[in-house]
Amino acid sequence: MDAPTTDATPGAMDAPTTDAAPRAMDPPAPKTTRRAASAETTTPRQAKDDRAEVEAARSLVRRDAPRAEAMAEAVLERKPAPQVEASALMVLADIRRRAGDLAEAATIYARVAKLDGGAQFHEEALLRRAELLARTNARRDALAVLVESERRADFVALRPERCALTMRLLLEIDGPAAAARHAPCDGVQGAAMARARYEVAEALAATDRLAAIDILNGILRGRSSAAIAKRARTLRDRLEDD
Repeated sequence: MDAPTTDATPGAMDAPTTDAAPRAMDPPAPKTTRRAASAETTTPRQAKDDRAEVEAARSLVRRDAPRAEAMAEAVLERKPAPQVEASALMVLADIRRRAGDLAEAATIYARVAKLDGGAQFHEEALLRRAELLARTNARRDALAVLVESERRADFVALRPERCALTMRLLLEIDGPAAAARHAPCDGVQGAAMARARYEVAEALAATDRLAAIDILNGILRGRSSAAIAKRARTLRDRLEDD
């Protein structure tokens, strides 16, 4: 369910942080979760160089993840400006997510969502965290993150993806009727929402045919892919003939 590439209620997956040296039997704590906040000032030239290095690291995530990780870690070691720190952490979280280390990625996204200087990344960080919590069966924790995000008036860009995930989680946790009644997502359009609404209508068809037809008609009036529109029309016609 990756959303475009372009806080936060901590979930069950957060890993505790510590400044103490690890015991011999423990693996070293990841540098990304124990780096202390810096009170040092960063020169304009250094900030510019740090931003450029983070962007270079971001461009390498798909092609050379180890190099991208090393570059992002190097920037973090220099204790950069808060916005650059948030950007570097997003790179690291994306690398962990793509590598399948979902718990560590979710923890880093949560850290980004708490950074005062990383407001431009907060919406994406929380959505990615919720997606990972959902994938690891921490569905109620994921839903809590999404509900909290929906209260943020400045969270607009990723609202269709956030609402689609919310509806799917409600469908899995509380059933199709609860998902269909989720008022905060009324009026939200887009391909992701159309797919989620179709899944709800399909599940609802067995118990509330008229409600399912109403959802399907909404899909057909709104924006959706040709494939979803075709499926919605087919299901609606079948339900109307029953």
